[in-house]
Amino acid sequence: MSKERLKDPGISLEMMVQKMTNGHPGSIVLLAKIINEGGQIDQDDAFIGLGTILLMDMFGIHDNKPYYLYHDVCGNDLVKTIGMVRACQLGIISEKVLLHAIDNHGEGLDVEEIMIKVKETLPNFDNPKKQSLHEMVAALKEMLNDDPDTYPDKTIGELIDNSIKGTFLDPSTYEREVELTIEKTTSDDEVLKSNK
Repeated sequence: MSKERLKDPGISLEMMVQKMTNGHPGSIVLLAKIINEGGQIDQDDAFIGLGTILLMDMFGIHDNKPYYLYHDVCGNDLVKTIGMVRACQLGIISEKVLLHAIDNHGEGLDVEEIMIKVKETLPNFDNPKKQSLHEMVAALKEMLNDDPDTYPDKTIGELIDNSIKGTFLDPSTYEREVELTIEKTTSDDEVLKSNK
């Protein structure tokens, strides 16, 4: 029998939380935190926080186990909780080791050492300096609107490409979103150039 509970692609967030927690209050609160804050912590999560919950489901972390992971293993630290789930996904720790730690108050896990490995593997993990694509595009548009002559030969798309090569984003993660943004903003560039 499969341990996964979230197989219905049309499941609502409310039903997802119910199926994952079976009504356990501590786990409900944790999943709400992951939904609200997870995307800011794990900025490479394509599902903006929901990826952590889907991984928990895949690893069989249900009912009271999400709360035990958060409270007993990670000392009520949301970043470490998401990090342990990511560490399991990345193969830094095994599913068996993670589940044993959850069932035994953290036994067998060096959470701090694992977090170092997660951050080495995912440099954007818990990185407050990273700017989201939407923030970056808005800043670039504002910059061009303030003084279009500052970058007379550059389009917003070129500026985004240059920013991606810098410190803002991992291009492989957001490649398609960047393409869509560039397509959308190209018409803005044409308007700016025609106003000169």
